[in-house]
Amino acid sequence: MTELYQPYRIDIVLDNECNLSCIGCIRTKNEKEKTIDYPNFVKSIIENKSEKEYQIHFTGGEPFLDFSLLTQTIKEIQSITSNRLNYSIYTNLTILNKDIIEFVKSNNIQIHTSLDGLKEENDTIRGNGTFEIITNNIKRLKRAGIEINSVTTTLKNKNINNISTKFITELENLKVKTWRLNIDYLGIEIEPNDLIDKIFTLYNFAIQHHISVEGTWLYPFHNLISDNKNGFCPATKGETISILPDGKISMCPYSDTFFGTYKTDWHDINKEFNVVKKNLSENKKCTTCIIKDYCQTQCLITREQNNPELFDWYCKVYRGLTIKLLNYHIQN
Repeated sequence: MTELYQPYRIDIVLDNECNLSCIGCIRTKNEKEKTIDYPNFVKSIIENKSEKEYQIHFTGGEPFLDFSLLTQTIKEIQSITSNRLNYSIYTNLTILNKDIIEFVKSNNIQIHTSLDGLKEENDTIRGNGTFEIITNNIKRLKRAGIEINSVTTTLKNKNINNISTKFITELENLKVKTWRLNIDYLGIEIEPNDLIDKIFTLYNFAIQHHISVEGTWLYPFHNLISDNKNGFCPATKGETISILPDGKISMCPYSDTFFGTYKTDWHDINKEFNVVKKNLSENKKCTTCIIKDYCQTQCLITREQNNPELFDWYCKVYRGLTIKLLNYHIQN
């Protein structure tokens, strides 16, 4: 059965350039195409879907490095459609000035950023002094009346041993309401059961302190209790589409699986999307797994590594966390 590809979130990677060199960064390294017509690309997606609201999400690289390109692109997109468009930016939040603050506020743009732990852990991964810069800019935005929509922390070999509830207390002090806790796509050198216990301790503490927790490891559980089980994540469910700096199109900005370019006919993009969906659904290892209908053969980025040991490691993590989450929410 052919599925109609109707994304409502459009990820735009304007540039791969970044002012940081974070350990484990998986941003794309492709060349930049200078003639991409972003407004018409957005318009072509809107014309193929009946949704009245769309999310335009800018990521990178660091979107604020070329602020003029960012503002120009948003203004051009606003000029070509009457549909309601919600804008969001994923930024390392080390670049902030009066012009950026005014533009973000006047256009009601959602801001998402990252912290990989307290000062020692974060600065080891993101660079010396970044913890202080980022936290100060979170406070600066707060004073300007701009809420941080989420802070992402990725568990890696460099911070897994030191991330603790003290960091969640720091997030609480920063008035962070949503915490995205992710696991390195390439895995961590830790036993699955130890990671499960670690994550659950952090999850439980955050919930108790009224901080909402998100993360890829929650997807199987969310699929279990929802009506939409047609994929592991929003990308594999066909809810998102990404355009990279060289014009290539994928379902996720970190994926190496492409459907064509921004010039490709929508019919052909839809066809390629269905080919990828079919390939993702075919994994004999998942046949007897008790969460196979909810995990849906895992994250696309992990699958692209073609690493059986990594896949098995993630299987144990997802299965263990899903069972633990189910028991937790039944009891509470």
